[in-house]
Amino acid sequence: MIGCQMGGRSAKACEILANAGFLDVANVLGGWGGAPQFGHAGWVQAGLPVEQNAEPEREYETLRKKTTGSR
Repeated sequence: MIGCQMGGRSAKACEILANAGFLDVANVLGGWGGAPQFGHAGWVQAGLPVEQNAEPEREYETLRKKTTGSR
């Protein structure tokens, strides 16, 4: 599942992933924040869970270091 603020960038990312051979990708239509000009509610407006602050071990930089071996 790929998402961005309004859904446009994540739609492009899904296209790139599908072209790279990934079979099970999904775009969050309307993104996290919604795209009202296109008639799409977002993840937040749908009342779905949103996390503002990740636990330290789940933050991007910590996970990146684990996957790339960077220090």
